[in-house]
Amino acid sequence: MKKSQIAVLIVLAVLYLVVLCGLGFAVYSTTTRTPDQPQAATLPTPSLTPSPPPTPTEETYNPVFEPGECPFDPPADVTVECGYVIVPEARAGDLDDTIRLAVAVYHSASDNPAPDPVIYLTGGPGGQDVAQSDYYYDKFAAQILNRDIIFFDQRGTGLSEPMLDCPEIKELYLQNQMHAIPASEREPRYTETLMACRDRLVSEGANLAAYTSTASAADVNDIAGALGYERLNLYGISYGTRLALTVMRDFPTLVRSAVLDSVLPVEARSYLEGDNTIEQALNVLFAGCAADPKCHAAYPDLETVFYELVEQLNSAPVTVEALSETRPYTTTVDGIEFKSAIVWGLYVSSLIPIVPQAIYDVRDGDYTMLGYTMSLPAWAYEDISLGMMASVNCHEQVFTITPEEIDASLAQSHQTASVGLNDVYGSGQELFSICEQWGAAPFDPLDDQPVVSDIPALIISGEYDPTTPPSYGQQAAANLSHSHMFEIPGQGHAPSVGEASECVLSIVAAFLDAPTGDPYRTCIANLESPQFVVPSESATGEEITFEPFVNQEYEIKGIVPSGWMDVGLSFYNRHTHPLDIVQIGMQTSLADKEEWLDWLSTQFQRVGLDGAPQFAGEREANGFIWTLYTAAYKGNPVDLALADADDTTMLVVLLSNNDEHAALYERVFVPVVDALLPLE
Repeated sequence: MKKSQIAVLIVLAVLYLVVLCGLGFAVYSTTTRTPDQPQAATLPTPSLTPSPPPTPTEETYNPVFEPGECPFDPPADVTVECGYVIVPEARAGDLDDTIRLAVAVYHSASDNPAPDPVIYLTGGPGGQDVAQSDYYYDKFAAQILNRDIIFFDQRGTGLSEPMLDCPEIKELYLQNQMHAIPASEREPRYTETLMACRDRLVSEGANLAAYTSTASAADVNDIAGALGYERLNLYGISYGTRLALTVMRDFPTLVRSAVLDSVLPVEARSYLEGDNTIEQALNVLFAGCAADPKCHAAYPDLETVFYELVEQLNSAPVTVEALSETRPYTTTVDGIEFKSAIVWGLYVSSLIPIVPQAIYDVRDGDYTMLGYTMSLPAWAYEDISLGMMASVNCHEQVFTITPEEIDASLAQSHQTASVGLNDVYGSGQELFSICEQWGAAPFDPLDDQPVVSDIPALIISGEYDPTTPPSYGQQAAANLSHSHMFEIPGQGHAPSVGEASECVLSIVAAFLDAPTGDPYRTCIANLESPQFVVPSESATGEEITFEPFVNQEYEIKGIVPSGWMDVGLSFYNRHTHPLDIVQIGMQTSLADKEEWLDWLSTQFQRVGLDGAPQFAGEREANGFIWTLYTAAYKGNPVDLALADADDTTMLVVLLSNNDEHAALYERVFVPVVDALLPLE
């Protein structure tokens, strides 16, 4: 049995690749493909006949909207209506057995709003939406000005009732990462815990077979009816695109247009295709770095180094420090988990520029970035309804294939083998057994067929996306006769809410205004390939300028590097990328120098320095004698300067990388020390 072998089922397998906002949908498994090839086997030939909707039941019901308080502070000058839409849990069953779907409607401030709103369909499956809808509204509102925007928590998620969460699995996963579970106990513990969640949800009245994309598509139709809208514009991201396609199939007259960002086609067999999509993205990375002169010079033979590290770590795992939402922990990382961490970096657009450096850092024994990316799955658990995810993925992914197909797929795996499923459950039959025990809905042939439609659709794919690659966009577009597809350069998953969101959302807005026309696309030509981070470049290349700062709390004034981000407590981070550790801080305290040093040794960055600071000399500036010290934090250089000023002690701290330390010391630390003064 392998280390995580079993039961996390969709849980571990999918959450390797779930983004912090809950946008992700995992894909795994087999054969080799180059990044520019279309998705294997079979882009289906479009039919002249649209996909048939499911046969309706004879019984009827009326969905009802119940107004309620918003679970967030609505933005100023925006009218937001919150509440619940009441619908049957199983429309083919007892119609009096209902569930409550949490809804938030942001009304347009336009004097003449369009009658057809945008409804946002989040990913996962299992992601929540309403509680964080203000974040997405801020993203969308600047471009989508003349339409209401509807957010809702899909059945079984977020604030909808019931919420099919499995906190038992989340805690067990963290315990496993912290090595609190003996290897011999992992499989039975995961199985028992997952089934305990099932038993609890069933005892609370949940019908786990009623949570499918088809049921959620009917929810979208009912939400529109309950709120009084005759037509909708769908806006799906990741799994939300599969839901959007299902709505287009089942309720075509409801849909005016569809925006599909990071497409998951209904017929995609993610558990058989995942190694293909991952390898596509890795090949894009290796080619992108090789084509960039600075990246190629700094990280030569990136592909070779990467795969050698996978083999090396599988033979000799390393220990890294990670952080859950509640506490830090240490975990071991083997080649499979290292690969997953790198895929995370390609998934999140803002992390792509540092992925080559992260690979070389691991080669050189620096696991700082690796520890951060290993933290992401634990964080993602907090926003995902794992029970709903299990019901949907068992029904729509596992039951559409056979155990034999999974085993054959795993047997063919080569370079990207084992990224997910075969490290989780061991065999296809084990996965099927888990899904059957869970109680998911059985296979429905309609959920294995391409959606064919003439509804106008805008398809958006990220060049580096490892889970829903551009080939998936092409696959969906082949069956959507009035679709336009755009591949966004340099981006990973969900480009419309990523680093290129301003451009992508301008395309979305133009499409919504005229979905049957030729969409605006000019801004794509201005998007650049990733600006890969070369470690020493920012310290020795561009000129570092300074700007004055005053901090009334610490009663000091001086200079800080221009453009560095104020992160609070008079510390400034360079922030060239999300994991940039370089920062400078200036403070004062009533503590004397020895008390300062003792505190820093145990409390710096909440965990303390690697050891006691070492005396490094003195420096005179502006009439003050600064005592200089050197130290380290997680292996990275820390420079300290302390000076007495009347009844206080002034402090300057620089945290830097090893390869940039000398340059940043001279170009940042020394000028900041020389300029720091107490307020008069």
